Amino acid sequence: RTRIRGWQNDVEYRINTSLRITGGYLFNDAKVTEFEANPALLGLYLPQVPKHRGSVGVSYSNPKYVTVAATGMFFGRQYDDDLNQRTKPGETEPGLPPYGVMDFSVSRDFGRNLEVFFGVQNTFDQEYYVQLQPTTTGSPRLVNGGIRVRFSGR
Repeated sequence: RTRIRGWQNDVEYRINTSLRITGGYLFNDAKVTEFEANPALLGLYLPQVPKHRGSVGVSYSNPKYVTVAATGMFFGRQYDDDLNQRTKPGETEPGLPPYGVMDFSVSRDFGRNLEVFFGVQNTFDQEYYVQLQPTTTGSPRLVNGGIRVRFSGR
């Protein structure tokens, strides 16, 4: 059995009809409360669940011209093992180190059914760890773009 306690806040402030700022924070206290097969896990954190997560974003949207957005996401320390013991080489504190990434996107509508888009995930090519045995890092910078055609008429 597990128990996950926490809270989440999201806020959005519209500066005007085209410009908005957003922010969010999630606190997760996710722990094992019962496990007869291995009592050593009692009170430990669930793997791959960071205690702290947050985001901050800014976007400009004017359908006549362009939609542009930038979002920063931040992840606190989390464990990749059920015993909460693995440590990244060179560090003394167990767990995956905290990290942050920045995403960017831009798009433009051409009529009701056609949109051109471009995006960059992990804009600054931040290296972050998602697993320690074997050592695995998260996605590097990812650039995407394309044309979206809507056939529904909506």
